[in-house]
Amino acid sequence: MIKLGFSFLAIFLAVVATAQNRIGTGSVDVLYQANCASCHGTQLQGGQGSSLIDSEWAHGGTDEAIARSIAEGFPDMGMIPWKHALTEEQIRSLVIYIREQAQLARAGG
Repeated sequence: MIKLGFSFLAIFLAVVATAQNRIGTGSVDVLYQANCASCHGTQLQGGQGSSLIDSEWAHGGTDEAIARSIAEGFPDMGMIPWKHALTEEQIRSLVIYIREQAQLARAGG
């Protein structure tokens, strides 16, 4: 019984970990690279757009503010609104991805 419980837990955790990094048929990194990297850099370091891995947020640094920034964009600053091209789930996944990548950058990874 205990062995079965551990097996179930291991499978469950693997599915959850995979689900957090996948959107539809592609990973969040693929989504980021396809839609964001040309302005924010392949490593989120910035370029035409601002860095997404430092702690400076011009329009609010909460998860909600970042999601709103992605969804609504800043057309006057060259960032298009993504709410018509990306689902809410994809936008939320990008916020999580940005947070994870910022943590990795701070840790030197």
